[in-house]
Amino acid sequence: MTTKKVYLEWDESFNCGVEIVDWQHRRLVDLLNLLGDAIVQGRSAGVLGEIFGEMYHYAGYHFKTEEKLMQDHDYPDYEAHKEIHVLFTHDLIKLLKRDAKGEAEMDRTLFRFITEWLLKHTFGETDSADRRMGRFMNECGVR
Repeated sequence: MTTKKVYLEWDESFNCGVEIVDWQHRRLVDLLNLLGDAIVQGRSAGVLGEIFGEMYHYAGYHFKTEEKLMQDHDYPDYEAHKEIHVLFTHDLIKLLKRDAKGEAEMDRTLFRFITEWLLKHTFGETDSADRRMGRFMNECGVR
């Protein structure tokens, strides 16, 4: 029986206070850990591509969830927050294209990029974009 390694362990301190957003963040962390295992195990390009694809699509779904919440509650930093999502997606697509060309070590580069982005945008500072959005939503009564 193989034990799966945890590359980014979920911590309750990561919560932004909006249940659906927190649940989706946990799912992104699960996918990140699945990706880390696949890279370490030397899984095929096809398997890695499936995981990257799932992460990409799930991130898009998650961004739409956050953006709808922000719009529905007239979040004052909506445009700036949405731009963060746009830039992440743009950078991720560029890296995925490099990975598709077979550039060396791109799987690990992608893994680091996604991990660092999650930590900074979502879980990092006490004033991260998602924590600010979460506080605003809580003030509006959204839990």
